[in-house]
Amino acid sequence: MSRFHEKPTAGADEELLRAAGLWNTFIQTGPVEVFWGLATRYLPHQARSLERYAAAIGGGSERAELDDAYRSMPAANFSRDGLAHAGSLAVLPVDGTGWSDWGSPARVFASLAGTDNHDRLMGRIRGELALAG
Repeated sequence: MSRFHEKPTAGADEELLRAAGLWNTFIQTGPVEVFWGLATRYLPHQARSLERYAAAIGGGSERAELDDAYRSMPAANFSRDGLAHAGSLAVLPVDGTGWSDWGSPARVFASLAGTDNHDRLMGRIRGELALAG
């Protein structure tokens, strides 16, 4: 594989299939330093925000720092804004895993419906809402 394409357009996706392109399930492994290097280089604002949060862990203000980090950072897509710039990617086939594009909360909930994970997620959401209310 010589290049990563995040959400190719209609037409481009057909060309990738004709060229024997592979679809990413977003199961990633690798040294954290590589992923963090991509983040610091291509998503510096997000990386700095998360570094401030990491420094606050254990000091009693970590929740406030995490809330501030997500409130202040611009939206980004790690695949498009980081991985697309990576020079050394490998792809391995993983048969029988299924796939769902979790690009929206509705898709996450739909793919988890009827599972214990859905019930746990809903319990966490209810707990967070109760604390906020």
